[in-house]
Amino acid sequence: MKDYHKTMPVHVSESQEHILDFLKQNAVAVLATVDDHKHPHAAAIYYVVDDDLCFFFITKRETAKNQNLQKNHQAALVIYEASSQTTVQANGSVNEETDATKAQDIFKKVLKLSLATSETGVPPISKLQAGAYIAYKFKPESVRMASFVRPDGGTAEKIFETA
Repeated sequence: MKDYHKTMPVHVSESQEHILDFLKQNAVAVLATVDDHKHPHAAAIYYVVDDDLCFFFITKRETAKNQNLQKNHQAALVIYEASSQTTVQANGSVNEETDATKAQDIFKKVLKLSLATSETGVPPISKLQAGAYIAYKFKPESVRMASFVRPDGGTAEKIFETA
């Protein structure tokens, strides 16, 4: 698993670096999945992100998001920061991390984020009796960031960045 805080590779665009900086400063996303009947399901998750803009998160086997992802690997993520009115939207494929060492690393990083950002210190998923933990990798097909407080705002070209 990559070091999540290493310097950016030379080939990364300025927009991608800006988006990555935003993602590393935030820890919570809303993950949207779809069930067998094409009904949407959304859930808040803690995530970590690597330099390739891949997201990693944990859940438990008996959750709706896991059951949906086992049948349909397509999902969407939204990260929002109210103070800057900035949002990142991503869609792509989600697959189980089957390497036990990588899965344990994801779990440790998510736990560390939860300890740093919440009053209780443990991720909400740990409070659910919903089976064993499972780690996932979300590989985006598209990532788009919108900053709505830019002073010159207004047009889509001035608000949106893509990576």
